[in-house]
Amino acid sequence: LGEWLRGSVAGVPWLLASQSVSRWPLALQVADLGGSYAVSFALIAVGGGLGIAVRRRDARVLAAPALVALLWLGYGALRLAMFAEPAGPRARVGVVQASVPQSERFGPDTAERNLARHETATRALVAKGPLDLVVWSETAVDIDVDRHPRIRARLERLAAEVGVPIVTGAPRSARGRLTNAALVVTPERGLAESYDKQRLVPFSEYDPFFAEWLAPLIGPVLEGPPYVAGREATVFRAGPIPFATPICFEITYADLVRGFRAEGAQLLVNLSNDAWFGRIGYPELHFAHAVLRAVETRSSVVRGANTGISGVVDARGRVLDELEAFAEGTLRVDVAAAGALPPYARTGDAPLLVLLVAGLVVSVLRERGGRRS
Repeated sequence: LGEWLRGSVAGVPWLLASQSVSRWPLALQVADLGGSYAVSFALIAVGGGLGIAVRRRDARVLAAPALVALLWLGYGALRLAMFAEPAGPRARVGVVQASVPQSERFGPDTAERNLARHETATRALVAKGPLDLVVWSETAVDIDVDRHPRIRARLERLAAEVGVPIVTGAPRSARGRLTNAALVVTPERGLAESYDKQRLVPFSEYDPFFAEWLAPLIGPVLEGPPYVAGREATVFRAGPIPFATPICFEITYADLVRGFRAEGAQLLVNLSNDAWFGRIGYPELHFAHAVLRAVETRSSVVRGANTGISGVVDARGRVLDELEAFAEGTLRVDVAAAGALPPYARTGDAPLLVLLVAGLVVSVLRERGGRRS
């Protein structure tokens, strides 16, 4: 309940217990019933039960955590054994991780240089074999494409040259407001569609109402014009599988990702730039969110991150391939379209919250009853 309040209400879904087992698919399968919080509940219940047994020196207490572990991991084993990929379309996806340092982005002459870096990697990737989609990263094009037609023209020429739709992040101002956007550039239509990021990061992407007095403390983070939040859960249909593009931290919000699936997305493509946060800890935590969203929605997740971790996760929560943080490289993986929405993608947190609150009420009543006796 505390994790839910912190993650879903306060909007800080980080350092969750569930993230510690993100590389153990057996432990993740209950996420299709209750999300990452169901995984956390199982972990905390087992750990708490073991702790109580040790504290009381009473082996009988182990019955409760043993039952939780049996149900939790038994469900995981059953789901993995019975899982069958839907008989829908598949897509061959390539990912470019250019690993551009933050000091070499958003400068007066960085856009041309960084675009050339992505162009070279994309040509080499497509030369290895046919692809249905090429994925770059959040603001891989670090300049407003609507105010710089030469950059847009280069993107459109590249897509036409390689014959593959390209998904990239870039600022946009076409609708009279600056947004952090995901663009789809196709060989036939050029810059065909875009998605505007809906949940912006305070201070780095927009200025909260209380930012003025903090400005001297955080300095350069507040520089530049703020973005305006998007309002639509866009689903792209440029490839064989309809896909949506949660940008950066948006992959950490289960409700927003469920919204993309509800709108018809059968593949999730997460664009991010994690260069701000260094090499240790944060890249793994962010990638763990992508793994959890894959199981919660039973959808493959392709993650293109500037400095990593880029990778591909299937609907079981298995990492099919990845590029380590701050490595430059590419990868190519076949992914399947998602099937029917699992229970969590349809109901969200409501059933789990009812159970948690009921458990809390029962515990309080039992505690009061014990004191009276």
